[in-house]
Amino acid sequence: MSRSAVGFVATSNKDVFFVVSLIERAINKVVSARFNPFDADRRFAFVQAHVNADSGFVQMHFTHEGKRLVMFVFFDTDGDRRGLTPHSINLNMGSGPEANLYIDAALQALAVLGPVFFRPDDSASERFDEILHPRMSFIESCRQGLAVSSSVLKWVAQYRSAKLRVGSTEQVLGFDDQKLERLLAMGPLDRFSCITTLVEDMGVDAI
Repeated sequence: MSRSAVGFVATSNKDVFFVVSLIERAINKVVSARFNPFDADRRFAFVQAHVNADSGFVQMHFTHEGKRLVMFVFFDTDGDRRGLTPHSINLNMGSGPEANLYIDAALQALAVLGPVFFRPDDSASERFDEILHPRMSFIESCRQGLAVSSSVLKWVAQYRSAKLRVGSTEQVLGFDDQKLERLLAMGPLDRFSCITTLVEDMGVDAI
């Protein structure tokens, strides 16, 4: 008997906008691979997020093959996964292959925050298995469509406040401390241009 697909990331980071932007881009990446702008039936549609502030969760609405889907992202969940982590953000969808597909895609993006765990909808066990998605740097996340060049300052702020998974500047951002300081000294347009060059991997040391 199937049940909801459930995943979570072990993290104390409860920055709603940052987390939701990661999940939104992950879902939209899957949708965009199937999206046809000339499809009059709107069989696929990108995410619309609805915040439920009093209850501490966000609903991510989107359409897959004509089916309207919702992913629930719960933030007030510390203590829910006590056997594995004291702090977490939980994801929940319905059953079916699309639920497993989108939860896994979201967890891939959330691996920058901490270890991620998954229980598919057809699991006969209550156990969550850790999914060994690679922790992508900011630059690699941009290359994969999970971040944008203009969000570099948000990532730097997250890194400097220890809200991202522990690692060196190179591991977390994709460039070293000296290049980070040079980037921060640039104006917005020059900074955007340098990040775009790194993302496009032109073989040029732009910073």
